[in-house]
Amino acid sequence: MINGPSQQPELEKYFVTEQKLTAEYLAKEHQLNHYLCQDEAALTKALSGFFKPSEKPQIIEVITDGIHNTNVFQQFKANIPKFYI
Repeated sequence: MINGPSQQPELEKYFVTEQKLTAEYLAKEHQLNHYLCQDEAALTKALSGFFKPSEKPQIIEVITDGIHNTNVFQQFKANIPKFYI
């Protein structure tokens, strides 16, 4: 998402950290509700439960694509007035 590193051919090797684990075990260890969302349907379903009163803290973990994230972030930045950047 940062202009400098994103232009480097070594981007994937040195700047991108792929996560092989999820927060599932961390949530279990701390008795948290955990929602793992890999698509929009799963996120919509998780959000309906997430905003209901709960006895425990909750985590929503969203798995996304890095290229899509960058595009969305760039669109977001483009819509922020320049005096906020």
